[in-house]
Amino acid sequence: MAKYISVEEELIRASYFISNFFIREGYHVDFTLSSFIEIDSFINEKLYLLLDNDNSKNYIFSLSAYIGEVLRLSFKGKWNVINSLDFNNQATVSFKDGSFINPFEITFDVLQKKYTLQSFLSSRFAITN
Repeated sequence: MAKYISVEEELIRASYFISNFFIREGYHVDFTLSSFIEIDSFINEKLYLLLDNDNSKNYIFSLSAYIGEVLRLSFKGKWNVINSLDFNNQATVSFKDGSFINPFEITFDVLQKKYTLQSFLSSRFAITN
């Protein structure tokens, strides 16, 4: 009998999947804010590995989950999920001050090179690495 996995568990599982992928590609990711430097480097150097893949949606989902999980852990946030999780629904991370982020929107903006994860951290959380 299959065990039911919550959406939050699936997000965490996906974030570990993509972190293992980055590590295999030679990037140091460790669920800390400094790993965003590595992800920015990966996007500049090897983004094609995610996009030129039959499973690109899974990789993008996993990257979004990783970004959300790092921010959740770093700033003591909480996953909030509306309905089942897919690209048409919302998963956000909320924080004690009432603010929230949408890791899927952040991922799409980063992939479209509207900004880097580093610049997102600087502007949103006033953090520089």
